[in-house]
Amino acid sequence: MADRGEGRRGRRLTPLPGELRAEARASRPLEPARPGPRSRLADWRRRRRPAQTLGGAVAFGLLKLAIGLTVGSGLALLLAHLLARPAAIGFYVLGSVVLLAALVGAQASRRRTAYEYGESGRPPRARPGLLLAAVGILLIATGAILETV
Repeated sequence: MADRGEGRRGRRLTPLPGELRAEARASRPLEPARPGPRSRLADWRRRRRPAQTLGGAVAFGLLKLAIGLTVGSGLALLLAHLLARPAAIGFYVLGSVVLLAALVGAQASRRRTAYEYGESGRPPRARPGLLLAAVGILLIATGAILETV
C-alpha cells in the first residue's frame, strides 16, 4: 500500500492548456504598457514649471477661472433646461452647489503654512477651493444679472 502512494507522488501529470499559456507568458519579456490619459496628465503636471513672473501666474489663474466659468455656465444652462425653469435658476442652483463644494473642500484640506513646500520641492499652489468659490460666486452673480435683464 505504501508503494502505491509513492508511485502516485512520483508520477507527473500532463499540464492543462491554461498552465501552458501561463508558462509561455512568463517566459516572454514584459512590454511597457502604453500610459493612459491620467498618467500622461500627471506626468505633464510634474514636468510643468511654475510661472516665473507674477503676470504669468495671474494669466494662468485667469485661464483656469475662465475654463471653470465656461463649464459651469454650460452645466447651469443644461440644468435649467432639464428642470424646465428659467436660466437664472440653473445658475443659482449650480452656484450654490459649487460654493458648498468649495466650503467642504476647504474644511477637508490640509493646513499649510505660507513657507511650506510640497513634496516636489515646489512652492505651494493656490488652493483649489479658492477657484471653486470664485466660480460659484460668479455663477450666482450671472444668475442675478440674467434675472434682472
